[in-house]
Amino acid sequence: MVIPIPSGGAAMMGPFPLEMSRRFNQLKICLILMIASTVGVIIFMPMCFKVNTMSVILSSLNIILNAIFGIWMLQQDPTVASMYRCLTSTCCQYCGENCQGGLGCLMPFIFGNVLVIFFSIIQPVDFKFVFGSIGMLFNIAEWSDSLWGFKFVIYASCVIIKWASQIGGIAFGWLAYKQVRDQGVTVSGGDWARESGGGGGSVYRAGPGDRASSQSAPSRSNQNNFQAFEGSGQRLGS
Repeated sequence: MVIPIPSGGAAMMGPFPLEMSRRFNQLKICLILMIASTVGVIIFMPMCFKVNTMSVILSSLNIILNAIFGIWMLQQDPTVASMYRCLTSTCCQYCGENCQGGLGCLMPFIFGNVLVIFFSIIQPVDFKFVFGSIGMLFNIAEWSDSLWGFKFVIYASCVIIKWASQIGGIAFGWLAYKQVRDQGVTVSGGDWARESGGGGGSVYRAGPGDRASSQSAPSRSNQNNFQAFEGSGQRLGS
């Protein structure tokens, strides 16, 4: 018998299971590219154009917040774990104490990237700088210094990588969510209560040891509760 169980709630909690290692690695690549490209934009945009570094940082706060969601989501990875420990020991100590991370940060990561892409389409500041300055790249006389073209190429590459990593984060994050949802739709009868912890569906499977212990527990309980008949009776014919 197959029993349907809810796909929300407890299903989107805890670390990524081994079955989702491929999606985990894809999201990790998107996160690292997102962080690296954002740092590159913050460094090279003021070098190429007359803009204040602090204004670039403030305009990047949304994607920085998404990167933090991603770090919490992928904290079980050794590379990301070092960034996670750095944040939880400094400016994000409260979040480290009150947020489990893992799959619980998957949907915030997806929707955060969707919002950043949406507002970037409405106000494409980065692309205005990139496409509005391509002509200068081929006119050395207009360069502010001899390395302007080199710095501009790095800045433009960071902008493109930043967009691509966010779009990839949305796509791979949604595929990961669908995988969690599909794995939590149905489980075999008799296992659903234990695997779901009494709540919603879970992507985790109980191991053989868990099943053996759960099957032997009722028999031990019955043995402990069994009592022989100790009452007194009457013989027939007496």
